[in-house]
Amino acid sequence: MKISWFFILVLFCFPSSISSAAERNVIGNTFHSEDPKLNIVVGPEFKYLGKTDNLKQKKRVDTYEDYLFLPKESNKGSKLSRYLFIQIRSREKNFKDNAPENLKNLDFGTITLDNKKFNYFKRINETSPTFLTVKFLQSQGYIVPTCVITNSFYAFPYKNTVVSIIYNEDATLLNMSCDTPYSRETLSGSQRSDLSDFHKRAFASIGIGPATIDQKATVAKSPPARKSEDDSLKHKEPVNQTDNRINLSVFAFKPINIDVVQYSPEVTTQLINALKENPSFSILDRRDLEEFLRVNELQQNDNMDNILNIGKRLGLNFIVSGSIEQDGVLIVLTCSVVDIHKAEIAYRSKIKTLGHANLVSNVKKLSDAITTAISSRSR
Repeated sequence: MKISWFFILVLFCFPSSISSAAERNVIGNTFHSEDPKLNIVVGPEFKYLGKTDNLKQKKRVDTYEDYLFLPKESNKGSKLSRYLFIQIRSREKNFKDNAPENLKNLDFGTITLDNKKFNYFKRINETSPTFLTVKFLQSQGYIVPTCVITNSFYAFPYKNTVVSIIYNEDATLLNMSCDTPYSRETLSGSQRSDLSDFHKRAFASIGIGPATIDQKATVAKSPPARKSEDDSLKHKEPVNQTDNRINLSVFAFKPINIDVVQYSPEVTTQLINALKENPSFSILDRRDLEEFLRVNELQQNDNMDNILNIGKRLGLNFIVSGSIEQDGVLIVLTCSVVDIHKAEIAYRSKIKTLGHANLVSNVKKLSDAITTAISSRSR
């Protein structure tokens, strides 16, 4: 009788550690979990390597399990070109989703996988030898890239639990480096093309692609890059021509020197959000703009002929372009607004800001000046 009560006590005190091992496994290339309820099918070009976890670490804050998959052609002793892992991570406190605001994101979107909402983003990341996944791969005889481009799919089935599907590729194969800061707005044409190809490979790794999208996943609020009608985009006019609002687009502010690369996406986003407050403006979505430019091999710059060409083909009334540079302790914003129909500069300004602290207020002033200039021409 005493022995029976002992086993009951054990089961009562340690239910999660006993159940998690039984409730999560990989059969073939399918990751199965009962808690949270989830089935993820990894592409047939991968093989399941094994599982690592930190449940045995006494001073852990988070507990997590990693299920690793490698390309079938991977050989021990060679450097991995890519790999992915599925991670279940939990803690006593609730998680906070900070990913959408991260300026290092090369994109951000949402999909539905196994009837559950997953967000995703891409970044360039350094791999640390302290990561359990890296330790595990090295212990199995594989060489892990020190710099990777990552596509992370993640969801929160519970407030204190996050499920992640992390697809990594060696960044050097895409001619990218962890020593260089990147942002969506400052990528070159070839980098955008490489990123688009990487996007397709990352999504295909879990069965999301043109042939399977209706069967395995529904893409929601996704960038047009995942569509297959590139030819139609060459002539498509994304802006709404049926109302009386003023159609405009804001080009990414070009960083003149490396000291202000980090400010470019911030200034661009703040200006767009400020202009959106005016109900008479219809701002072209940045993803629609970027995809149109990619398909037509065009760029965001301040060349007048280029701006007029883009503006006319997209049916825009105005295009805002600009640059940002560091001049000693000053951050200098240069901005132009082009009237597409009249083929002339509608507004031009140069604003000098003392440090980053005053940048936000000056962008708001710039928005007000642009609004006044455009409204006066549209009466």
